Formats: sequence, structure tokens, C-alpha cells
Amino acid sequence: MRIPPQKLGKKDAFLAAFRIPAEAYRRSRFSWSELQELYADYLSWYPDLEREAAHKASILQAYPGVRGVYSRAKDPEHLIEKLIRKSAELGHRYATRANYLSTLSDLVGLRALHVFKEDWPQVHQFICANLDVKG
Repeated sequence: MRIPPQKLGKKDAFLAAFRIPAEAYRRSRFSWSELQELYADYLSWYPDLEREAAHKASILQAYPGVRGVYSRAKDPEHLIEKLIRKSAELGHRYATRANYLSTLSDLVGLRALHVFKEDWPQVHQFICANLDVKG
């Protein structure tokens, strides 16, 4: 498990690292302090999401047609990048600290590998029957 930084860091360095133009950040309508608070809140959920990803992966791994499963919780810095990017595209906040856990559908991700492409309908059916799928 990757240990994310405990603080979001400086705005200019973050924007440069994720290639976010200043204008896009402005259009997102987030203040840096709001994003720092959201980041800190997500960090408190991150271990639970990692455990949930591992649990769901173990369920999926139990299906005979699945040969391997990779799981992850969304990286906290990528969460902030996505919120800025989607908010800039929309011209208003895509999600807030109050609703991001229910708004974003990709906080936990799974990737299942199967050998034969004709197996995918059965794998898909198993996923839909046994896992809570969103998005």
C-alpha cells in the first residue's frame, strides 16, 4: 500500500505537478484551504477504502474464471486533481467535502483478469451479482 503524503502541500507546486493551468484552478471555484481540508478528510477514510478494495478483490478472486485481481483506493492527490479538473469543466464545484464520498464513483477500483475473452459476460454477471457497482 502506498502511503500518501499527510499534507497536500503548496498550491503552486501541486498545480505544476498535475499540469493544472491557473485558469482551470480559478474556474474550479475551490480555495486552497478548502482543498486541504477535503484532502485531510479523505486521508481519514483512505485506510478504510484500501481495506474495502482488498475485500472486494478477494470476493472477485473467488470466481473461477478470474485469474488475477488488482485493487486500489483512489490516490488522495489524484482525488484533488479530479475535483479541480471536473469543477473547472463544469464551472462550479463537482463535489464538496460534504458529498464527495457519495458523488465520486471511483474511490475504490478493481481490475479483474481473465484468460479467455468469451469469459467476460460471466465475469461481468458475477461482479454485478456480488459487488456494489457504481458508474
